[in-house]
Amino acid sequence: MCLMKKVLLAIDGLYPGKDIFTYSVQFCQRMSTELVILQIVNPKCYKDIFRSLQRKISSFQKFFEQTMETATLAEAGGVDFARTCLEEGQRQLNNVMPISREAGIDAQVLQCLGRPDKEIYNYVKNNRDIILTVYDSNGFQNRGNFEQKKNLLKRKVSYNLGIPLVVLQPGQEGKV
Repeated sequence: MCLMKKVLLAIDGLYPGKDIFTYSVQFCQRMSTELVILQIVNPKCYKDIFRSLQRKISSFQKFFEQTMETATLAEAGGVDFARTCLEEGQRQLNNVMPISREAGIDAQVLQCLGRPDKEIYNYVKNNRDIILTVYDSNGFQNRGNFEQKKNLLKRKVSYNLGIPLVVLQPGQEGKV
């Protein structure tokens, strides 16, 4: 049985780069491959957003309880932050998915929580139909030691697994 070859587009965070997404779709067109989109969300990186969201929900909850005299929202408890992150990530992906549909490229979307380096490595290791990994490092470069982390990821994926890895930041896709 012959597996359809695929390109993995790993997106670090909630906001996929439109140009990087387009680059990946165009590569799939040239190589007649499918596209797998792996959106990796590390909730630790979104703590500030979460705190702001919690304050807004808390003030709305107080307003609701005062005006409606009910504790409906109180029963809901705290916000499941991980789910909130994934839902926001899905909304952001929905903004770029028409690019693959218009190009006639089949795209599969997966989401996970964790560290990008670990999740990318594990996905490629467990899916031998990947011929190229494009990494949209949109949040990764802001977390210190970017070059060191990028080189470690390249070593793990390219050298250990033999799969080419292209690491891009927004605005870099023309430099490949």
